[in-house]
Amino acid sequence: MKTALIVLLLLVVFSSPLTSALSNPIPVPTLIFEREDITIGIQKVSEEELIVEVVGVYYFKNVNFTEVRMYFPLPPEALKGEIKVYLDGRAIAWKLSEKTYDTLLGNFPMIYWKISNIPKEFTVKVKYRYSIFKHKDGYRILYAMATGRFLNNTYGKQCIAEVKFNITGAPNSWIARVAFVPPPSEAFRAKYESEMEIPATLLNYVILRKASRPFKGLDRDLMIIIFPSGERWVRYAPKKGEIELTLNTFNNGTLEAVVRFVFRHSGFKVDVVKGLVEGTNVILELSVWEWTGPALQVITVKTIRKRFHKLKPGRYNFLLRINERNYMSQEFEIKGSSLDLTRLSLILATSLIAIFIALYIVRKRYMKR
Repeated sequence: MKTALIVLLLLVVFSSPLTSALSNPIPVPTLIFEREDITIGIQKVSEEELIVEVVGVYYFKNVNFTEVRMYFPLPPEALKGEIKVYLDGRAIAWKLSEKTYDTLLGNFPMIYWKISNIPKEFTVKVKYRYSIFKHKDGYRILYAMATGRFLNNTYGKQCIAEVKFNITGAPNSWIARVAFVPPPSEAFRAKYESEMEIPATLLNYVILRKASRPFKGLDRDLMIIIFPSGERWVRYAPKKGEIELTLNTFNNGTLEAVVRFVFRHSGFKVDVVKGLVEGTNVILELSVWEWTGPALQVITVKTIRKRFHKLKPGRYNFLLRINERNYMSQEFEIKGSSLDLTRLSLILATSLIAIFIALYIVRKRYMKR
């Protein structure tokens, strides 16, 4: 009997014997998985609560498997709600697994089910419904789509996920931010790969399609943040009078860039996106955000310090970028270490003495002849 353990949402096979390969080449046995259709329903219950309903349909072709175990990650809140699994329209039983799935919102539990006597083609449908409550930055919904990073014995030239939305009861002032986000182990400052921000009611007209890399599963989760009453973080373009740049250099090849912001109220935040050295250009990229909701009306100072190490002696150009725009440019120089000069002088003096002694010995031997 050929069996497999699989994680759904780009289904993932945890273990299974790999016996042979066709000339295509397609590993045998295998499950061919190239498409998933997702519908995410979001219903406003109150100013503090939303009901989320997710329906996922996954299409498979089977080559020589007779039994599989499928794992499916879902939000912890879903365990308190309603979860249903269907195989070709027929309800099947599921169980809670001890395995977990890591996301930017924490570890998600996994459920699993077994399928026996698998046909050549079959469809799995998963439906779950749960309530979420507002956080300080809005309502946060994550659909676990990055399970392709566990992919083993499934096959597909490319997997495509299509996501649709069904929003009901949302006021026109609500804003939705939709992003594809990496797992925590790969997340950097921005914590998203691509992002879209629109009025929440317009999500009903949006269809998202995400394609995996060739012969790979999907490796990004889908994050949705709903901001009630239009209160959200928006990009802010600082004025020149709000920024002060100081460059400190050290003889060990280190540059410290100090960027000081003076904002008119407390509702601002600054993140480091990246810092890099390209030839003689040193680049620091920041993102600056302003909160559109209430904030303390006090002058607020925020300071960013970033160090660049192992710079060779010479002249450089420092470039400060904010929200993908060039803001400031300043030249600076990295000088050689005084310690290195001292060592060089000692080495040179020692070498000269050695040469003098060698010449003296040679001359003395020559005189004896």
